Parts: sequence; structure tokens; C-alpha cells
Amino acid sequence: MIISFAIADTGVNIVLVSVGAMTGRTAPILDTIAPAEAAARIIDPVPQALVLTAIVIGLGITALMLAYAYRLFQLRNTLDISHFRDLKW
Repeated sequence: MIISFAIADTGVNIVLVSVGAMTGRTAPILDTIAPAEAAARIIDPVPQALVLTAIVIGLGITALMLAYAYRLFQLRNTLDISHFRDLKW
């Protein structure tokens, strides 16, 4: 489950970056571009900033899940989900 979460998280990040990419445009650095034509020549940096934030959050959640799985293995000596019936009715 932890590996599938990490793969899904990476996939969502790739989709967000690809949605924000536009061909023929440049990085959002305003050095020689006049402000009037800047909107037509630069890429929106918001998707990239969102992906950077999502990477950090995904790393934290993955680390928390791995720590929880390690602790569960220490207590029960197994990671088989069918052996955990404590909260089932």
C-alpha cells in the first residue's frame, strides 16, 4: 500500500507539471521582456510551486506510513493485513 501511494503521488505530480508546460514559452524571469508582452511569453509558475509543495507533503506522509508499518511489524511480527482484526466488528 505504501509503494502504491508513492507511485500515485508521483503520477499526480507528473500530471500537474505537464499541465503547466506550454511550448514556445520561457521561464518566468522578467529580465529583458517588457511587462506588456510578458504574459504571452512566460509559463505560469503556480503549477510548479504546487508540485514542489506536494513533493514535500508526499515525502512526509510516506515517511509517516513507513514508521507506522515498522512499528506495526515490531509489535505483531507481520505486515499481513488479514491478521489485523482489532477494529473490525
